[in-house]
Amino acid sequence: DTGDFDAAMRLVRDGDTAAATDAFELFIVTWPESPRLGEAHYRLADLLAGADDADGAVQEYARALRGWPATNWGAEATLRLAALLMGTNRNEQACQ
Repeated sequence: DTGDFDAAMRLVRDGDTAAATDAFELFIVTWPESPRLGEAHYRLADLLAGADDADGAVQEYARALRGWPATNWGAEATLRLAALLMGTNRNEQACQ
């Protein structure tokens, strides 16, 4: 699973966001027990947000944050999720 995750990250760094989105979606389906699953959801959410898919990004940030992961990206994911919720007039959810 690490190789697939790293390959998806290389696509992000190379600026191939469409291929990176596909790669993270495939990673999530292929490796549902991976310790990097939450981060894959987080990275996918970032890509979807960048593609103006707010609803998709909200879902992926929420999936990334299940269980309140103690990671270096957890706080950023929480803020991004709240901002998207506020941007789509879901202020009550954003406050939660």
